Amino acid sequence: MTDEEFNSQIPGVLTGRYDFVISSMTDNPERQAKVTFVDYVQAGAGMLVKAGNPAGVTGPDDLCGKTVSVVDNGSSMELAETYAGDCEKAGKKGLDVLKFPGDQEALLQVSNGRAQATITDYVVAASKAADPKLKVEALVLEGTESPWGIGMKPENKELIDAVKGALDSLIQSGDYAKILKAWNLDRLAVQSAVVNGGK
Repeated sequence: MTDEEFNSQIPGVLTGRYDFVISSMTDNPERQAKVTFVDYVQAGAGMLVKAGNPAGVTGPDDLCGKTVSVVDNGSSMELAETYAGDCEKAGKKGLDVLKFPGDQEALLQVSNGRAQATITDYVVAASKAADPKLKVEALVLEGTESPWGIGMKPENKELIDAVKGALDSLIQSGDYAKILKAWNLDRLAVQSAVVNGGK
């Protein structure tokens, strides 16, 4: 297992450096043009704000005119850009979006007061908020759910079939549900392993 910067993950699979990538990666048509996904959860986005929520952020509308940090080139960046556009369409000031290579750097901007919120995967937000040392709160961004996939080289059919079979086996045995429940992530469950289910 290797911890790799987000933008290097798909190229790493394509060059054969890795067999697959599991990294809260949204399965979407743009990425399907490069890798084949086996979708393992249906997950959405969330935000992290300072404990006590001093900026009063409860949802996307409250981000207008504020500074938001995100991981560069991920679904969180796309959401921030969408929210910025929505603010401007409503005649409000857009978002100042700060882009970073990883979640840790993006979260630091909230901790040090440079950003009022960071948009991230809800799973990441919930995990960070559970750490009392970080002094942050997690908020769900409703309606952002999409499949996350295990990305593999499209020509590696044997591995794709094996991963799909293993996931289906975990789901059917009930172990999949137990794992999600242990992490309070029951709401992310899928009913079966789907190949390239992202639309």
